Amino acid sequence: MLMLSAQTPAAADWLSLKTPSTSRNGILRLSLRFYEYSGTERALEVLSIIESLRRTVEKYSMISRGDGVLIALSGGADSVCLFHGLICLKEEWSLRLEAVHVNHCMRAEESDADEAFVKGLCEEHGLKCASYRMNVPEIAKRRGKGLEEAGRDVRYECFYMAAEAMKADKIALAHNRNDNAETVIMRICRGTGLKGLCGIPPVRGRLIRPLIEMDRKEIEMYLKSTGNAWREDSTNAGDMYARNRVRHIVIPAMEAALGANVPLALARASALASVENDYLEQEAEKAFKECLKPHPSAVVLCASKLSRHHPAIRSRVVRIALSEWSLKDLAREHILQAEALIFSKAGKAAELPGGLLASRGYDEIIFTGAKEQKGGFLHYLNVGDSICVPEINLIFSLNELPEEEKEGCAHVCTKAFLYDKLKGGVEIRSRRPGDRIRIRHIGGVKLKDYFINSKIPRSERDLIALAAIGSEIAWIMDKKGICHEEYEAFEDDRRLFIHVWEKSG
Repeated sequence: MLMLSAQTPAAADWLSLKTPSTSRNGILRLSLRFYEYSGTERALEVLSIIESLRRTVEKYSMISRGDGVLIALSGGADSVCLFHGLICLKEEWSLRLEAVHVNHCMRAEESDADEAFVKGLCEEHGLKCASYRMNVPEIAKRRGKGLEEAGRDVRYECFYMAAEAMKADKIALAHNRNDNAETVIMRICRGTGLKGLCGIPPVRGRLIRPLIEMDRKEIEMYLKSTGNAWREDSTNAGDMYARNRVRHIVIPAMEAALGANVPLALARASALASVENDYLEQEAEKAFKECLKPHPSAVVLCASKLSRHHPAIRSRVVRIALSEWSLKDLAREHILQAEALIFSKAGKAAELPGGLLASRGYDEIIFTGAKEQKGGFLHYLNVGDSICVPEINLIFSLNELPEEEKEGCAHVCTKAFLYDKLKGGVEIRSRRPGDRIRIRHIGGVKLKDYFINSKIPRSERDLIALAAIGSEIAWIMDKKGICHEEYEAFEDDRRLFIHVWEKSG
């Protein structure tokens, strides 16, 4: 649906004027010419909108002189305002401007009309426009996602493709203060934390939002004052989507009941939350580096060090650890499950979305992804316990009994170790990069070299069980049964025994 403001013939004449300069003085001259036709109040309104956009850009250092800026142009009021605002600042900041439009193919002729409108607008102002036609309903079905989520994903994919083609430094999005308020309210209703209260960030990487401090009413006023047309998405008028219900029902009800400008109030709250969240994130980064243990394929944190930090820092450290893979589909409950391992016994684990695993070692929390877990296994064996390792069909126990029977199982072997070395328990696992063992009369040997020298086929190496503490191997459970010289016990020593059985049947 095309939206045009009612305009006098004089205002229409003004619209046809070519602005000689779009510098700060040029904008002032443009506003003064507008004043001749429309009066002081409207001229100042136009100048105020452009200056508001400029202040936001400068406040958050969104754009540098000479930047290439790709404008996400849907044809709606917000994006059209952003389009005209950046054109006004183009010459002053020596900007390279292009636009990108995504046709979601969801509203038939209306979507096609939006696309035609955007192309015409860009042609009128001499800007290139990358236009993508994406069948979002079909893509949503194929990806197993809802229309809103799939549509958002597709838009950003197209934005980044167009930005790469243009070699854009920034991608300008038209989110405004009202969008931020709607986002914050929906997050609060989902039980968000401080990070969620920060709302829509003004800058995130290459994404910039120059209208984020501007009210939707101001934007539409500017377009009407200047006689600029825009497109109206008919789906915005209904209440099918949650965001629409917040926009049409929740916020008006809050303003009527409280007598407050809700978007403005939530913008202030978001700004305060952002400052405090930034501080906590910085402290969490410090704590993460303090607790991090070197490991070639996993993220390993020292549990005792992490336990001394405030809960607000601990949960953020866990998020940082998991961000090594992806935070997608991770909810607050998953972060809490992983955080609980700080105070758990060795052997506890939490399975997280995306194939991620958080497990508790002796004084460590180990985060591994699906790739790191593939073809391997890791189990914890404490004194007095018995565990089954289904990956190799073996059962292990650790105790002070030299001999032990287990019904329905065939005894494989028993190995004695110094009590003090294994009293805290031991890992029963497959190999990892960096594993080493110290062999009597030979010295330190890399496990990889041991396997090669022993001519153990590569395909069998992940199936050989190891008794280990960290990257130090206490026992290699192959045919030789090599033991670390500093762990091996003799008759006069206080000993702990690892017993191994094979499950029958």
